[in-house]
Amino acid sequence: MNYRLIWVALATILAMASCKDSAEDNQLPYHGGEYNGSRNSTLASVTRSESYTPEDFTKQVMPGKAFENILSVRGFNLGALVDPLLSRKAKKLTQRLDTLFQREVGTDKNGQRRWQVESYVFNYTTLASTGERVQLSGRVTFPNNTVSGTAHEVQTLSLCSHMAVWDSTNVPTNKLGITPMRALHNSAVIEPDFQGFGVDEGKHIFGCCLAEPLQRQMTDCTLAALEVMRKHDVRLADDGYSTCWGASLGILAPLAFSKYYETQAPASVRKAIRLRSTFAGGGPTDSWDYLALYQDDFYVLPAQYYFTIVALASLPPNQLKGYKASDFLADRYMTDSIMCKGKNMLYYDFVHYTTGSYYSRSMLGKINVTSLDSLLPADMLTADGKSLDMNSPKTKALKQILEEQGNLYGYSPSLPLYLAHCKYDECQPYDIARKFYNKISAHHTNPNVHWADIPYPKVLASLTKNIHMPANHLLSSLFLTMDMAVAEDPEDMYKQWED
Repeated sequence: MNYRLIWVALATILAMASCKDSAEDNQLPYHGGEYNGSRNSTLASVTRSESYTPEDFTKQVMPGKAFENILSVRGFNLGALVDPLLSRKAKKLTQRLDTLFQREVGTDKNGQRRWQVESYVFNYTTLASTGERVQLSGRVTFPNNTVSGTAHEVQTLSLCSHMAVWDSTNVPTNKLGITPMRALHNSAVIEPDFQGFGVDEGKHIFGCCLAEPLQRQMTDCTLAALEVMRKHDVRLADDGYSTCWGASLGILAPLAFSKYYETQAPASVRKAIRLRSTFAGGGPTDSWDYLALYQDDFYVLPAQYYFTIVALASLPPNQLKGYKASDFLADRYMTDSIMCKGKNMLYYDFVHYTTGSYYSRSMLGKINVTSLDSLLPADMLTADGKSLDMNSPKTKALKQILEEQGNLYGYSPSLPLYLAHCKYDECQPYDIARKFYNKISAHHTNPNVHWADIPYPKVLASLTKNIHMPANHLLSSLFLTMDMAVAEDPEDMYKQWED
């Protein structure tokens, strides 16, 4: 979609706003073995079902409703600017589905549709980052006919990883967001909550920088979703395929899944999912580079570092090189306290409580980080406290941990991988994303790895530089999510930006 005129309106509004099981037991059957549909299903239970007419579904997934907490600026919901564009796109896709279902099941005696959009929330079995077997929650949304006993085939599976959420009510299983709009492409949209969210809220910590647990949870959620579809006479067409999507904090899961699919997935899983391409934009790709290259940028560093350290706290001790996650924060995090919702919390506990949502960025500002030594422990810094000590055993250990846990390298992508980033992103630095692209593409020699600069006017960057929120990152991520909702395939994202 073309958002150029909308950016101008956004700039004006924002300028105004500136005013324990055994290891053997934990191995689910298809990992290292064969996935055989329902016989080895990861599905535990379906906990909720919803059905919508196409018109009601479109209303539910519009940004004005899906992002009402995020897009509100001084009482004005920015969704009003983009809803009309997306509604027109949804209408065209609905007409295409009308034609498809007319051929499939016709209409009733009154000439009315015999199809609807169905959405199911379910629990599935997987592994947490601790290595224990757990149940997590996910959602699958797809179009289906309403004629009993008549099967329907979707053309694609859309594997979607959510970005950081405003609060727990906005995870996929608690709220139908904009991403399920992809169902109007005759797609089954599969959205894992991941650990720490949904049914697992309060039990584990979201592992934002942990590649293996995230891809595992995405894979298991997808296989459970296929079983939910089967129970409702829906399957992936013989010539169908999957696409994988993520933006902002949600990009590690699709990147890790893409690597897993190409390098480790058994043939049966590949046959069931049939990945064609992946899109990942606007998010963190290398946690170590973020710390090592941007240690002097205190506006963006602390919150991202908190995300990372909290994620490490969800690992078993044997993966932390003899340290605890709290060892990688300054001493004051275990001694100083702060009031939060009527409770007196240690800084360290406060970081755990607030990390994982957009809300956390303003809350975490209450922990005053004015220099590197107010964030990191003294034994990770040089004598003057102004730089990382690369010879420190603890610094070396953290580097090794982050490189092991977030490893997206070690293979040459043979499936299309589409990457994108906003040059003016003040939260996820552009050159770190570009460095990842250079490395994963073997310095531009792999034609399967693609790069695009997310179109974003300089005027908005200049107007928002003094707003105490990552406005460029937030808005570019939201618009990425909207584009992902309407693009049929990842390569279409690039075409939309060129139009």
